[in-house]
Amino acid sequence: MKTENKTDRQERIPYFDQKAIRNTSVLVVGAGATGNEVLKCLALTGFGYVFVADMDHISTSNLSRTVLFTEKDVGRRKAPVAAERFTNMSIDDGIADFYDGDLCHGLGEGVFRHVDIVIGCVDNEQTRLYVSNICQLLGKPYIDTGIGGFNWNVFSSSGKDGCSCYACTLSARAERKAFERIRNSCDVTRRKAAAEGHVPTIGIAAASASALAVQEAIKISHHAHEPGTNLYRPRSGYMSIFSAAENRLDSYEIKIRESCGHHDRYDNYGGVRETPMSAYWKLKDVLEWTRNEYKGEYSIALYKDNICADRGFVTKAFCEHCGREIEVYRPQPLQDEDMLCSTCRGKGLAPLYPSDAILRNSFGFHDEEKLLEMPLHALGIPLLHVVEFSPGDETKETLFLELTGDLDEVMPHLPGRAIPKSN
Repeated sequence: MKTENKTDRQERIPYFDQKAIRNTSVLVVGAGATGNEVLKCLALTGFGYVFVADMDHISTSNLSRTVLFTEKDVGRRKAPVAAERFTNMSIDDGIADFYDGDLCHGLGEGVFRHVDIVIGCVDNEQTRLYVSNICQLLGKPYIDTGIGGFNWNVFSSSGKDGCSCYACTLSARAERKAFERIRNSCDVTRRKAAAEGHVPTIGIAAASASALAVQEAIKISHHAHEPGTNLYRPRSGYMSIFSAAENRLDSYEIKIRESCGHHDRYDNYGGVRETPMSAYWKLKDVLEWTRNEYKGEYSIALYKDNICADRGFVTKAFCEHCGREIEVYRPQPLQDEDMLCSTCRGKGLAPLYPSDAILRNSFGFHDEEKLLEMPLHALGIPLLHVVEFSPGDETKETLFLELTGDLDEVMPHLPGRAIPKSN
């Protein structure tokens, strides 16, 4: 008797190409309710490579909404468990890598660059805006999901010129308010929330949103690998909204918001260049390598990273109570207590607002030796990040260089990649 192919039924769909699915890599940002359902659908459809990113642990309340987690997993970290379960569930030998940490400050842009599609499964505007912004810079398709109660929505962006991005789904006022909640421009610390908010929802909403998100990923993968395919085209630039009260699914085209400032592209500046550099390299070695390779003096600039991530470095601060100078030498985000000297902290004094600190957003050859001896990751630059290098000579262009030397550590199972070497 002939053995039946595991993907036989979906391969009977007209124009369906299993090879295109197998050769597509996906970054899933968020491994909660929707992230679990997305990973399940990707595994059972046969996607070959997935990268899972999350910064949280598995709680008891997750169990009614997460198909990949069990009671024995409570207390474990979401990202590694979800990656393991995807690999175990994959019907076509798919494999996953993961990142367990602060998504906006610790996940390097190179992860986005080395995948084909990004699916967002998070519940906060900071991460949505951050992820969408990176996808726009890199020209990557981004599919955003949202759930609340029985209701859900899915928005898909191509990441290309002429297509709206996630920020375009917000009014200018709503975007401004989102950034105000994220940070205060006069402060360098991350204020602790008085109480954690929880979105009321149910697993079936996550399942429904994820099904539509993965369906869009299937379309995107086919048209990327075979531009002439007759499979349905992706609905890029459209928001689908399900209302449970009426069992009604509506789809709206989202136009590019005139005031949206998130449509810049790395390609406008010569694109991203791969390098053998690593976030483990010392600042002085990175600057020296860049000077030798590109025949000029460059400094690292963190300005582009401050749009959604507040990526800055604090050298010194002054105690908010006694005014004593404090050596910090740490990247943002900091906690309030970091702005207190050890004496005032020991007295149990509460931090004040705003903080008084010396904030750095660029690094060059003329910095103090202490900074030059620090590795990039200690300055707040993630592994496998895309770093902006500003030239000292006005005749030269800004460079966007990837720390590709971190690729094997960050994405060890990514198919067909090699670390570039110097020319």
